[in-house]
This record gives sequence, structure tokens and C-alpha cells, in this order.
Amino acid sequence: MKDEWQELDQLIQLRDQMNKRIIHLRAKLRLETPLKGHLTVRCRDLAPYIQEALDLGMTINVLASKAMVSPKTIRNIMKYEYKLVYDVTADRILTALGIPHVLPSIRLNEPIEVEE
Repeated sequence: MKDEWQELDQLIQLRDQMNKRIIHLRAKLRLETPLKGHLTVRCRDLAPYIQEALDLGMTINVLASKAMVSPKTIRNIMKYEYKLVYDVTADRILTALGIPHVLPSIRLNEPIEVEE
């Protein structure tokens, strides 16, 4: 039992070191870092839907009111002030636009065939 606790401790330390290294490399490569512990959506994926609604005559204030978010949030998404927004925020905006929100992160992996 003691060996299992030591192994668990080592694995946790290794995981923490890996996470720090991943964050460092993402920053170095200028990749988006997910907001800790939350599902996120890239603004560059969300902005075209907002732009289409604005092109069709919807105002930022109307969209913000329908989505129950701040107009500033909508403007910041459109100006790419944020790289990522919380999934909940994206879901509210897409729901207000009448677009179903499908999470790309909740795709199941292909089944693995096991040879017996």
C-alpha cells in the first residue's frame, strides 16, 4: 500500500511538471491556453456568427441583451481582445442567435479494436 501512495505522489508531481512545461511552450509558441478548469471556445470561431447577425441588422446591444452578456463582451469578442471565452458565454451567444452550440471537445474517440 505504501508503494502505491509513493507511485501516486510521483505521478502527481510528474503531471504538474508536464502541465507547467505545456503552459510554457504554449506561451512560447503563442498558442491559446485554456482557462483553468473550464471548457472554452476560441473567439475566432465565434466571431463570424456574431458578424453575420450584425450584418443582418441585429445590434450589439440587442444581442447582448438576448444572450444575457455585457455588450462589452460582444465587442471584445469581435475585436479579438479575448482569445478564448468560457463555454457558457459562447453557448448564451449562440443560443441568442438561434444556433445550436456543439462542443468540439466532447467528441468521443474512435473505438479501439482489441485483439484477443
